Amino acid sequence: MKTSPLKWVGSKIKIIDPILEQIGMPNNFVDPFIGSASVSLNVESNHYIINDLNQDLIEFYKHIIEDCEKIIEEVKPYFSDITEERYYQLRDEFNSLNPGEFKRSLLFLFLNKFAFNGICRYNSKGKFNVPYSKKSTQNVPENNIRQFSRKFNKQKITLFNVSFDDEQLYANLKEGDVVYFDPPY
Repeated sequence: MKTSPLKWVGSKIKIIDPILEQIGMPNNFVDPFIGSASVSLNVESNHYIINDLNQDLIEFYKHIIEDCEKIIEEVKPYFSDITEERYYQLRDEFNSLNPGEFKRSLLFLFLNKFAFNGICRYNSKGKFNVPYSKKSTQNVPENNIRQFSRKFNKQKITLFNVSFDDEQLYANLKEGDVVYFDPPY
């Protein structure tokens, strides 16, 4: 079983087996609400069409696919000497960066591991606002990052950051393809 590099509310990893039994092995697999990618990571398919409205999540996944070793090496310093003060400094830095910046993806992973319960939440101004979890140690999920990168290489995945009802997600589907709807609401 392959597990996500992220901690994610609503992850289906604990109930993955019955989900996989229903999905089978489609030629194309569409996941309009990827979240932690627990389902997509465990489905065998020729091509994955992955989407989420959370731009930081999609950018993080793009950066893993482009260069997972760079993510692993450059995120390590953030995972040492964690204090509540440092957490809030790094959260403020994350909020000051532009979407798509590589460093923002590093901090997205950091925040995912050290924010309360791994919650990903933004305020009305688009600022990440989850408080510190009081966990001073976490490990960089190196194996899970590498596993994600191997699974979703550039030839096997198309990433989107659009609404789930955007037609481009479903434009080229054929009989036998699967769309996995697991909306977060």
